[in-house]
Amino acid sequence: MRARFLICVSLLAAGCEAETAPTVDAGPAREATTRDSADADSGHCELGAVVAELDALIRSDLDVCRDCHDATRPASSLQDPGPLWLVGNDAQRTFEQIVLRRLVDTANPLDSALLMRPLAVREGGWIHKGGDIFSRASEAYQALADFVVAAAPCVTASPR
Repeated sequence: MRARFLICVSLLAAGCEAETAPTVDAGPAREATTRDSADADSGHCELGAVVAELDALIRSDLDVCRDCHDATRPASSLQDPGPLWLVGNDAQRTFEQIVLRRLVDTANPLDSALLMRPLAVREGGWIHKGGDIFSRASEAYQALADFVVAAAPCVTASPR
């Protein structure tokens, strides 16, 4: 599965279009792919910029997520582990996990699980085992929201 995703990312770097890119088997409901084509609402995919933005987030605003979501930590050190989508300081592998776990809603990026789970429930967020992490006014939430909006054109979800 990881190899097929990396092939697609490599093809994206070479300029392939969504129709020719291989897909990632993301489960029975639908498959996730990356693309380098125009998006009706937010432009085209700038995969390199998205991964670079994620790299900065991992080293700052997402540090709070490590205690429960970092796949590189020993299981015994995780506090009430949730989905392990954060892969240490490796932005590329973390982005792959975000895609595979469908944490970005391509139709409504601001309704993505990556934003809604840690958002305070009183502000419309979803229940999160780790509690309320961000408020809409926080710089960390704004940075994560900017990332999700930029990432959405790089991730597509389609029914099988």
